[in-house]
Amino acid sequence: MISRRLHFSRPTLIGLKPISLALFSGMLWLTSAHAEVASEPFASSSQPSKPTLVGNPNNAINECELNILNQLDGVTFKYNATVNSVSVKSERTINSLENDAWEMQSRANWLFLGIEEKSVFDLPSWQLREFEHKRKGMGDGKDLTIKADYQQHTYVSESAKGENTVMFDNELHDALNYQLRLQLDVACNAPQVQEQGVDYTIAKKRGVKEYHFEIVGNDVIDTDVGKFEALLIEKRDSEDDRATRVWLAKDLAYSIVKLEHTEDGQTNSLSISDVPRLNAIKQDLSER
Repeated sequence: MISRRLHFSRPTLIGLKPISLALFSGMLWLTSAHAEVASEPFASSSQPSKPTLVGNPNNAINECELNILNQLDGVTFKYNATVNSVSVKSERTINSLENDAWEMQSRANWLFLGIEEKSVFDLPSWQLREFEHKRKGMGDGKDLTIKADYQQHTYVSESAKGENTVMFDNELHDALNYQLRLQLDVACNAPQVQEQGVDYTIAKKRGVKEYHFEIVGNDVIDTDVGKFEALLIEKRDSEDDRATRVWLAKDLAYSIVKLEHTEDGQTNSLSISDVPRLNAIKQDLSER
């Protein structure tokens, strides 16, 4: 099985039960309905794995991955979602920075409330520099910052309730950048992912969580802005009936165009609301 280290986060609507803020802040995937509840405090995997891209033993960006990164650099994706009958608007942007750093930002707004998340990380190492989660209109009690120390293999999560120090193995992702990692894995290593699925370790407030995704197959999905040829990805929770189905559009660099999350018999959904113009494929990131 392909191993990774990555993770998401999510929001809470007033008067409604908690839901994933990561869905609306990052790539908007309703995968974990309890974003702030980690698997185990101070968790550490017993089987460390080398931090590499799937099928990429030299930890380097291959041509396929480079093309997708070039296409997405500086592009904003916008979405409409319905969560517990509440309409939510969200967007996500990926930007290349100096010194091999990349930044992902996501925003979600409904009524007078809002959530903003930001991840800064290095490529091709995928080392996490900092992850921030902020809520507007709900006070700062739920704000969260995560910073990793790769020499000590620990990260510190800081919130209004104090700090937690968590151990991790060689790879670690946050609620945003694992979404990009999944895009690249699916787009550039589909046969391997199709056969084995892919696992990611995500940094949470009090520990790490493991996510497993599988490719269901090709599909043509209908959205408010048209039909897309897509790969259907599924994440299931073995402990309960929660399931997340995500459609990644091939013509949009395998970006999300549709998502459905089912839990306790209720399905919430997210759909692309505008078709962005991707960048032309470049041979080198320095050309942008």
